[in-house]
Amino acid sequence: MPKLDALLRKYRERTACDPVEPVELKVLARLRDREAASVGAIAARPAFRPVAMAGGFFMGLVAVGFAPLATTATASVPELAVFAPDAPNLPSTWLGQTKK
Repeated sequence: MPKLDALLRKYRERTACDPVEPVELKVLARLRDREAASVGAIAARPAFRPVAMAGGFFMGLVAVGFAPLATTATASVPELAVFAPDAPNLPSTWLGQTKK
C-alpha cells in the first residue's frame, strides 16, 4: 500500500489546481446576474406587479368585449336546445296539460 499511496500523492501534486478565486463562485455569480436580467425576474419585481395585473385585467376585458362580436346571434346551440323557452318537452309545459 505504501507504493500506491506514493503514486496517488504524486498524481495529486501534478494535478493540483488551486486557483486564486474559486471557479464555482465566479460561475454562480454569472448565473445570478443572468437570472436577474431575465424577463421572469423583472416581472416578479414588486414595482412591476401592478402593471402586470393591470395588463392582465385589460386583456381580459378585451377578450370579453370581442366574444359577442365573434359569435352570431342567430346561431343555435343544439346541445342546449332542451333548455330553450320554447322547447316542447319543458316541465313547465307539462304542468298545464291533462291526460284524457
